[in-house]
Amino acid sequence: MREDMEIAQVKNAQAPRNKPHEVEEATGTLSITRKCFRHLALDYVLQINVLQAKKKFEILDAMLSFMHAQYSLFQQGYNLLDEIDPYMKKLAAELDQLVIDSAMEKRDMEHKHATIQQRVSKQLFHISPFPLEVGEVWVWDWLCWPVGYTKKQDQGVSQKISLKWARSN
Repeated sequence: MREDMEIAQVKNAQAPRNKPHEVEEATGTLSITRKCFRHLALDYVLQINVLQAKKKFEILDAMLSFMHAQYSLFQQGYNLLDEIDPYMKKLAAELDQLVIDSAMEKRDMEHKHATIQQRVSKQLFHISPFPLEVGEVWVWDWLCWPVGYTKKQDQGVSQKISLKWARSN
């Protein structure tokens, strides 16, 4: 159609002005071609507008579909978390109890450690009223050694000792 419009414009421009019949014909052809061109241009604009409107609706439809999918996903997640809520509360209570038990155990261990330290410090400075014999073992919680264990007999052979383990009270 564009080529027809250009041809009509060229013919109108080249029409001899001294021949009114050819000028009228060229002007009429140009006028009809312009109307046809404008009509086609308006149809083209209409089709573009319709296409853009469809695209808007398609995009909005896709967005709405996406929003429904998100809604159902979050709804399912909420329902799942709602079902898990009692288990999470039970787990939190057990964790709290474990923390309390651990703190009590730590306190008991610190108390036992302090008691043992006091007992050991008393035993370190305690002088025994009776001498230790070979084979006896003096025990302080983490220290333990046999008395006379490396004592050798006159012949130079190591003496076998049956160890008697003593407990500190």
